[in-house]
Amino acid sequence: MLEPPKFDQKRESSNAGFEAFYTPNEQTSLKFSTQFFESEGLYFQSNSFNSDSNHTSDSQNFYLNLKNQLNYVDIEQHLNYQTQTAARDSKQDAYTWTKSTTKN
Repeated sequence: MLEPPKFDQKRESSNAGFEAFYTPNEQTSLKFSTQFFESEGLYFQSNSFNSDSNHTSDSQNFYLNLKNQLNYVDIEQHLNYQTQTAARDSKQDAYTWTKSTTKN
C-alpha cells in the first residue's frame, strides 16, 4: 500500500490594534479601540491524496466605551461591532483511503 507523502503545513497570521482614551472633563471619559486579524493556512490530510486546502479568515472589531458621571447616577455605555469572514479552498478531486493491517 502506498503511503501518502509528508507535507509541511503552514499558517501565517497577522493582527493589529489601536486603542485611544479621551477625558474631556472629570465626569466624562471615552475609550475607543479597533482591531484587525487575518489568518491564512495551507493544510493537508494524512489519509488523502491531492488533499491540500487553503484556509483564510479575517475579522475586524470596533469598540467604544463611554462613561458619564452625573450628580446621582453613573452611566456607562458599550458599543462593540465585529465582522468575520472565512473561506476554505481545496482541490475538486481528492482521493481518500483507509489504512488496514489485514489487507494487502
